[in-house]
Amino acid sequence: MTILSKQDLWKRTMKKLLLLDADVDIDSLMHVQNEAKEARLGIDPGELESIAYMRNAKEEVIFCTCDAAAIKLIAYMELDNRSISVEKALRDGGYRKRNLYPRHYQKTHERRIKEGKTLRVQFKKLT
Repeated sequence: MTILSKQDLWKRTMKKLLLLDADVDIDSLMHVQNEAKEARLGIDPGELESIAYMRNAKEEVIFCTCDAAAIKLIAYMELDNRSISVEKALRDGGYRKRNLYPRHYQKTHERRIKEGKTLRVQFKKLT
């Protein structure tokens, strides 16, 4: 059994998380923007860019946000398996304090994922 230091645990857990200010191509941005429009969701430019990057990333990345519309959109786009709640990211990194807001909770993240999947059923144009 290997015992990891807090720093090693943090590095191992957090290395797949994504924080971007990327130069994503315009076609990817337009695709995500069209998906958001179809789902009737207003997405902030930062989340739009991150989702566009995540959608085309060759490496495995994890999207972490507490923005309700962004979480619904990733579920709508069937990218929810590549997302994580703020609470889970912090807990996996060793943070144990209880001073989180409800928007950070795992249960809130799961509820937003479910809402995004519902939007997919309602609005996705299936061909």
